[in-house]
Amino acid sequence: PNESLCYHGRVLLTVLLGTIKLYGYKVETRSGRVSLFSPNSYPSVAIENATEQSNGGGSVKEIGRSLPQNIGEDIQRVVSKTCANPKYSEINCICLLQEFPRMDDYSRFVSVYRVDPFEYQGNIQKGTPDNIAEFYPFTNEEEVMRNGKMCLSSDWENAVKKMCDEIHNSPVVLVSGPVNSGKSTFARFLLNSFLNKSKSVGWLECDIGQCEFVGSGQVSLNIVTEPILGPPFTHLQHPERAYFVGTVTPEQISGLYLQAIRATYTHFRDTFKSTPLIINTNGWITCTFLFLLSFSKMGLP
Repeated sequence: PNESLCYHGRVLLTVLLGTIKLYGYKVETRSGRVSLFSPNSYPSVAIENATEQSNGGGSVKEIGRSLPQNIGEDIQRVVSKTCANPKYSEINCICLLQEFPRMDDYSRFVSVYRVDPFEYQGNIQKGTPDNIAEFYPFTNEEEVMRNGKMCLSSDWENAVKKMCDEIHNSPVVLVSGPVNSGKSTFARFLLNSFLNKSKSVGWLECDIGQCEFVGSGQVSLNIVTEPILGPPFTHLQHPERAYFVGTVTPEQISGLYLQAIRATYTHFRDTFKSTPLIINTNGWITCTFLFLLSFSKMGLP
């Protein structure tokens, strides 16, 4: 309990026992295999043990009902051996990490997931998995501090919890702040936390310079049904509604920009009334007042 593993790279993860938390999203045995991304240009991602009750060790026979059927007999033997070892009598979470399949030789030309061996200090002799390509776990606190860790402050975590408690009211949350204030990180954590309790979440993209799900220069609406477990380029998708405004800053096109936002929000309001919505804004603080004025005219609480 309360353990975590920080890493850079990419890896396929399957929870065999217990629950883990990633970017605010809870992954369980029923979640199946998920793809995790942590490029070296971003702070490291933490895989956190979020299991609430201890399994008390158990045996593969007892937990076999929750194991994916396609993991193979070899993995089941490893689980059985681990659970039978008295050293791990308090074990309550087991995860399977697998290498990403390589598409072709071009994927090895430039990789945002590969870490310079002189910068990566992990010691494979101390148990670091050395057979998973492009996966670099950090083995001590010093490495985590040097590479950074993707996390929320306690105040932000409390804010996310309060908003999740209102999920039954289909909340509309406008995330605003200056450049590099962490609003994109907060919005991603909030989205994933909403998905723990809601089948879908709306995302109204107003940051036309750094869009989350579409290319730059668009005011867009996406209805998200899967957690986002990496940076924007790992989860691009077709929008529910989008307006191309032809620039990456609204400074010179504020009228067109606000028209696009109104039209997109109106479509969401008329079509997805019972779906929570996150409005992601840009770092132009002056524009915040335009947002509030525009949405207040549309009856947004």
